[in-house]
Amino acid sequence: MLGMVTDRDIAVRGAVLNRPLGNVSIGEVMSIGVCSVREDDSVEDAERQMCAHQVRRLPVVDADDRLVGIISLADLARAGQQVLSAEALEAIVEPSEFPRAI
Repeated sequence: MLGMVTDRDIAVRGAVLNRPLGNVSIGEVMSIGVCSVREDDSVEDAERQMCAHQVRRLPVVDADDRLVGIISLADLARAGQQVLSAEALEAIVEPSEFPRAI
């Protein structure tokens, strides 16, 4: 996995380039240094990663680091887990002074 592109990447980085999106490559807007979880990690591990990196989606990789899925905040909520505490959600959505990994 070389990087990841979210709607936020397209909106923010695409706007900074000040060119029509049809003339912008994925490589110009994608986030690099993507954090991920393994498919056998716990839901709590995913929550911790989301909080630490302030992201709403995490790639899920197998033992060979191949992408096997993406887990989102909505997935955690749908799972019926009482995992996402108010504090965790606030940590994920609060503005950060650091550039986001994804």
